[in-house]
Amino acid sequence: MANVSGTIDIDDPGALLRALLLQQEANSATSLVAGHLVCNGASTSTEIVTATRLSRASVSLALIDLRSHGIVIETNASVQDGASRGRGRPQMKQSIAANIGFAAGVLLGLREIRILFSDAAHNKIADVSLPIAIDYSPQDALTLLHKKLKDLTKASGTLIEEMLGIGIAVAAPVSPQGQIAASSIMPSWDGVDLSKEFASSFPCPVYADNESNCAAQSKMLWGAARGFRDFVYVTFDYGIGGAIVYDGRVRRGIDGYAAEIGHIPVEHPGALCRCGKYGCLETLASVDTVLQKLSDKKHYPISLETLRELVESRDKGALAVVREAGERCGQALAMISSILSPSHYFLDGIMTGLGSPFLDPLRTTFLSHTRGHPPEIIEATESFDDTVRGAIGLVFRQQGLLKTVGSKDA
Repeated sequence: MANVSGTIDIDDPGALLRALLLQQEANSATSLVAGHLVCNGASTSTEIVTATRLSRASVSLALIDLRSHGIVIETNASVQDGASRGRGRPQMKQSIAANIGFAAGVLLGLREIRILFSDAAHNKIADVSLPIAIDYSPQDALTLLHKKLKDLTKASGTLIEEMLGIGIAVAAPVSPQGQIAASSIMPSWDGVDLSKEFASSFPCPVYADNESNCAAQSKMLWGAARGFRDFVYVTFDYGIGGAIVYDGRVRRGIDGYAAEIGHIPVEHPGALCRCGKYGCLETLASVDTVLQKLSDKKHYPISLETLRELVESRDKGALAVVREAGERCGQALAMISSILSPSHYFLDGIMTGLGSPFLDPLRTTFLSHTRGHPPEIIEATESFDDTVRGAIGLVFRQQGLLKTVGSKDA
């Protein structure tokens, strides 16, 4: 494997794989094929050719090289491609050998830290939730993570330093440099430098991004957006967030604030938002806002479960409040389209899950404010695990890498 540094033990498939993933920018066929299989899971040679834009000969030689070093195996799954359908041998799917690499996805939640542990072939090994006090510090999180990851890697016969990486999902914007922006959800983390606190504390690559961007990663890897390279993801939930995906990569902006869709100003002057501004979309269409408006209308507290029951029973008051929220969200999506003109929107979250009472007015308002060919709006509420799965997706897709403090390119 000529493109791998001579300091790597060529008899260690795991070490070779880690080296190849870090060398993808060199555009060698072997590293690109390995990167594709880690990112996308088991694939046929035709799928690899299409995704990497390498020639069939280059992909074939790279796969031979990877198989000879124990990095790639042929799986039992096979498909008949269009060119050879009905004749010839079906294409076998190629996969990274499961036991040569492991990754962890971490969700820094309000009351718990959740860890998803997986092998390089995308098989889930463990999914654990660690209760933790509200307003915990970065050091509290590090202590818990170190202990649990040590247990998980030991049980899998590996070490933390031999992992492909750790992906971290944070409930706040994260700059490309690893700086956490102001977060009303986890105020003790405001301004925390993840590169300093986390990347320098683990002997393996560490990746980080905000929750919505991680969810978009999950949709691309395992969900409704699989195979899509250009789209906007939006979640209408207790908060309203989003992600912009262009050419297969989540776009974070210069400071991590890209796609803060919940803070698009849609009413002037409007109500005060938790971000400190006025008239944001969240003040008109978040789950909390809808519950409060309906509670005021009904003169008694409305829970999420009650809201769902009222919508299901076609209660006029509930439908009116949900319809207004849908219209406001459609207005915001139209504003996004006038700038980005995406081909698809993937919608997620509790409000999306209410179905047509929310989505019909959203679509109607959106279309009434959109010029040209309208994007397709797709419901994508298939999984409640998208954030933590997307955190592990950061590792598989090699996005959001934090530079260790003191490195020459930090």
